[in-house]
Amino acid sequence: MSAASEGADSFLEEGRRRRIVLRTDQAARLLKLALKGLPNEVCGFLAGVSETVEEIIPVTNAEPSPVCYLMHSAEQFRAMKIMRDKGLEMVGIYHSHPVSPAYPSARDVERAAYPDCVYLIIGIGRDGTEIRGFRIEDRAVAEVEVVVQDPVE
Repeated sequence: MSAASEGADSFLEEGRRRRIVLRTDQAARLLKLALKGLPNEVCGFLAGVSETVEEIIPVTNAEPSPVCYLMHSAEQFRAMKIMRDKGLEMVGIYHSHPVSPAYPSARDVERAAYPDCVYLIIGIGRDGTEIRGFRIEDRAVAEVEVVVQDPVE
């Protein structure tokens, strides 16, 4: 076992988020946002309670590129205010990978600043699309379960 995976195992055992829960319509919206943003990466926040996403808050990629993203700072503050005003937590941060697999790049790992949230990556490739979630802490990466379910009525 590598040092990175040992670190990943330890921070997943600390009772933090081990999964993220999306409704089917939210997963479809994330895919639509990612496709609309092509050829560049898109990004934003996933707001909710505990591990359940209640709201998707898109943020403009201030560094439009097919290989990286940088959230627009004023929109990032607006998103934080929306979450606070609605009593929601930052459950996750999402972004797309239009030209690479749905796995954190070295830059994603380097820039990961929120160890308590899930980094959701929407991969768009020749073999189709996928949504995967990760926890990133101290450069250790651990995959978490992404649950997509129908809304409860």
